[in-house]
Amino acid sequence: PWLAFANDVPSEADIVDQGHNCKEEETVLVNTLRDDDMSLVPEHAITSSRVRVETESVTSESEPPEIIIEPELPSSSAFEEAATVLQEAPWKKLATSRAVWAMAIAHAANNFGLYINLSWTPTFYAEQYGLSIKESALLSILPSVAGAVGGLLAGNAADYVIERSGGGLDERTAVRKTFQAIALLGPAFSLFTLANDMPSSPFTAQLLLTGAIGMQ
Repeated sequence: PWLAFANDVPSEADIVDQGHNCKEEETVLVNTLRDDDMSLVPEHAITSSRVRVETESVTSESEPPEIIIEPELPSSSAFEEAATVLQEAPWKKLATSRAVWAMAIAHAANNFGLYINLSWTPTFYAEQYGLSIKESALLSILPSVAGAVGGLLAGNAADYVIERSGGGLDERTAVRKTFQAIALLGPAFSLFTLANDMPSSPFTAQLLLTGAIGMQ
């Protein structure tokens, strides 16, 4: 039965139990005659408080009533729980933690260089090499892709090294510092090389920019 597969990954016991329940109480689907994914809804949903049937605009039998599913607003308990979490958070320890400040500064420095590179790369190609907007945009694609791939690979590699080294606090700290140093010093070296020895080919410049963004 389709209700058994509504969960993300239902277990075999859940499927059996839900299958028995479906046999005892059959689910009836109602056609709402809508030209979208809400054309079929369970019959019990129509009587739910979350579903409102619009009948005032119906002028003839050929015009079916419109069924509107209204979203559920967060309950007051959800706001109270969020307020409790914020009140119980150790804000003083976070504000005085050297590790938190180190992560915040490193993240800000990393993002500053990243978004400057992504924003000004097309202008760099146009002014330095006289390329058109289309050509500059095409050359700017590879550094962006390298940044996404580099982030995924670096995260997996760091987890692998931490696991292989024992996973202790000292090993975890050393690995994170090493990877963060690469993410800051690697792009700095690439941009320093690009600024002091401007390549004659835009493709060579693209490789340096790809390395700068890929290592971030």
